[in-house]
Amino acid sequence: MMDVPEERLVSAAADDGVELEGVLLRPEGSADKPAVIWIHGFGASFYFPPYLRLARALAARGVASIVANTRGHDLGTLVQPKGGPPYWGGGLWERMEDSPLDLAAWVDFGAHAGFPATVLLGHSLGAVKATHYLAERPDPRVAGLALASPPLRPSWDTRAHPRARAEAQRLMAEGRPEALFAGPWGTVSARTYVGFDRVGFDQFGRDTRAPLDAIWCLGDIVGYG
Repeated sequence: MMDVPEERLVSAAADDGVELEGVLLRPEGSADKPAVIWIHGFGASFYFPPYLRLARALAARGVASIVANTRGHDLGTLVQPKGGPPYWGGGLWERMEDSPLDLAAWVDFGAHAGFPATVLLGHSLGAVKATHYLAERPDPRVAGLALASPPLRPSWDTRAHPRARAEAQRLMAEGRPEALFAGPWGTVSARTYVGFDRVGFDQFGRDTRAPLDAIWCLGDIVGYG
């Protein structure tokens, strides 16, 4: 009879005091292999059924997974950092600049759980977050990067939508960062759209080599790429 992999709810604490939830799937014999950290897409979460099905399929093949929330999970959530005031997060109010804090927390969790390394697997907007994390913080504990449906279309570039960009900047200048408006891909807050613009969706070297060069530099360090 096949052993049932361990599957339990876990949490990770970011450096700014935000606690994040996730699920760890650890099959027998996976302790000496890298664990996959799943980073969800816009408005999704660790309990999105397709992520869990894929993680369970990996577990059946002896690969551990950490299916993780970022503070951008679901469309809206109240983020409550320890020792700080709460604020709105979730897909509609997320600050993309905060995403490296979340990914670092989960890489830390993987290391403390005893895995020798981790692989970041980002889906959709999560692919941007995973690539941005490694470009900003070359982390030798990350042994690989996998991207599922990354936003590569030129229409996903905020610079392709000057009216939306100007509207978001206007709302920010008026002191209304949480105000929602009709963005080019759906409703989003001014703060979130400006964050998209600052971080940039081109983390894959389509128009600029800078993020891509950082990833290849990391590949030289940890031996992938």
